[in-house]
Amino acid sequence: MYDQNHHDTRRSEEGLRSLLWGLRSLAAITWPFTRKDMGSEWPGSAGLGSLAIVFLAALWADTPALWFFLWICVLALLRLRSEWFRNRKKGFNPHRYWDGMPWLAQKLLPRVQSISNLKGYEGFIVAFVGIALTHVDQVLGGLIIASGGATVCVEGIWVQIRKNRVGAMRDAQIEMNQLMDDFHHGI
Repeated sequence: MYDQNHHDTRRSEEGLRSLLWGLRSLAAITWPFTRKDMGSEWPGSAGLGSLAIVFLAALWADTPALWFFLWICVLALLRLRSEWFRNRKKGFNPHRYWDGMPWLAQKLLPRVQSISNLKGYEGFIVAFVGIALTHVDQVLGGLIIASGGATVCVEGIWVQIRKNRVGAMRDAQIEMNQLMDDFHHGI
């Protein structure tokens, strides 16, 4: 009985990881244009997944706008990598899995200080740009809208993960204090 429940938990964790990877890949389509100062591991598998999504969409729809956007994405990814090398030479080396600072949202919403909130608002900004792009090309606009929605979802998931981690650390701190108190009082 225990092994079966453990196996189901592992399967659900793998499913959640796959879902999060798919959402990150979809969201990462626009990140090279809206973020800066990525970590050393970026673009990683999500960035490559985003290129695959754009490539498959370009093959499926076969519109010049998507092919042009694919090449722009590749150039933007190369720009981000060169920026990382430049930052490393200057001594600025963010966490290797850091997915960047949302510079566009920061410029448009200067009063918002939380990076997490900026990343969430960035998804809405991208979705509005996608809505405007639907007048140029419907498939490209839809892909950009989906990327904005995925950005909001990814940041929402990460906010919940951070809340769970902080709650677990708080519980562990309470337990440790209780154990120390019991130890000092000779129980």
